[in-house]
Amino acid sequence: ILGLEAALPPMHLVANTAVAHTMLEGGHGFNLAHAERQIIEKALAFTSANKTQAAKVLGIGLTTLYRKMEEYDLK
Repeated sequence: ILGLEAALPPMHLVANTAVAHTMLEGGHGFNLAHAERQIIEKALAFTSANKTQAAKVLGIGLTTLYRKMEEYDLK
């Protein structure tokens, strides 16, 4: 994953950006689950669906990523 971390901003910044965007989107308040799902989707897209790399980018364990993917019905 050489250079992968440098290619993405730190996840807390990504999360904060997603949070701000979600809060502003439609003016319906904040939905943490929606923001988390979006962040996971972006990490999977960035890593070409490589779950091991996505988990590393997100700073979570692979088992946690699989659980979250199941929770959000992500394939």
